[in-house]
Amino acid sequence: MKISYRRTLLFALVYGVAISCFSQDKVTISYVGNMGVLIGNDKQAVLIDGFHKEYGQQYLFPPDSLIKKIISGEYDEFGTIDIAIATHQHKDHFDPVYFHSFLDFNKSSIAILSPQINEILNVEIKKQKVDLHEQIKTPDYDGKVHTFHHEGIEIKAFQCDHVNPARHKSIENTAYVINVKGVSILHVGDTNWDVVEKHLIEHKELLRHLDVAILPYWMLLEEKSIELVERLINPRTIYATHIPPNIEEVQKKGISENFQNVVLFTKIGQAMEIRDIRVR
Repeated sequence: MKISYRRTLLFALVYGVAISCFSQDKVTISYVGNMGVLIGNDKQAVLIDGFHKEYGQQYLFPPDSLIKKIISGEYDEFGTIDIAIATHQHKDHFDPVYFHSFLDFNKSSIAILSPQINEILNVEIKKQKVDLHEQIKTPDYDGKVHTFHHEGIEIKAFQCDHVNPARHKSIENTAYVINVKGVSILHVGDTNWDVVEKHLIEHKELLRHLDVAILPYWMLLEEKSIELVERLINPRTIYATHIPPNIEEVQKKGISENFQNVVLFTKIGQAMEIRDIRVR
C-alpha cells in the first residue's frame, strides 16, 4: 500500500512539474488590428505594430480601451509588455502618444524604433517633458542586422524596404525577428516580394528555422508567393495581416488554398498558441 502511495505521489509531482514547465513555455500570438500582434505570455511579451489609432476604413484598429489594458499589463493572459516595436512611421502602424504613454507607465520596458520613428516620438517626449530616451533603442537603417536583448527576449532588426518605393522611398520599414521562449517569429511590416527579396536572401542564415512569419496578405496573393515563401523563409506557420474588413472572399479563399499553414487575422482578439520548439 505504501509503495502504491509513493508511486502515485511521485507521478503527481512529475506531472505537476511537466504542466508547470509547459505553461511557462507557452507562447501566444494575439491580433490587435492591422499588422499589430502581441506575442508572449504572462512572463514575457512583445508588442509589434500594435500601438496605432483609427486611420482609414481599410484598416482594423484597436479601441482605446484595449490599448489601455495593454499598457497597464492587463490584457487577456499577457502581463507587462517588455518590448514595444513599430516597423515604420505610418499611422496604421505607429502612434507617438501611445508609445509615450507605454514607456512612461512601464519604466523597465523598452521601445525599438527606427531613427525616423524616433524623431517623431522625440517631438511627443519634448511636449510631455518626460525624458524617456534611455528606454528607446534604435537600429540603424543600413542593411545590417542589429541585435537587442531585454528581459530574456532577443530581437534582431534589419532594413526591409517599404512596398511601392516610387511613393514611399523615404519610409524606413524595418523587419524584426523576435525570439521568445525558443519561438522565432518574423514580422516584415509593409513590404512586398519585389523590394524585400534581396534583403531576405542577404539574411538567409538569420531566417533559418522560423516558427512564424507575419506577412501582409498581399504577399500571399501573387502567383510566385508559394515558391518565394518556401525558398526564402519557409516558416511553420504564416499569419496573414493587414487584411481590410471588406476583403473579397475569393482572395481569402485563394490564400487558404495556396498555403495550408496560414492563419488569416481578421478579428481583433484572435489568438493562437505556439508551443516552444524545444518540446515539439
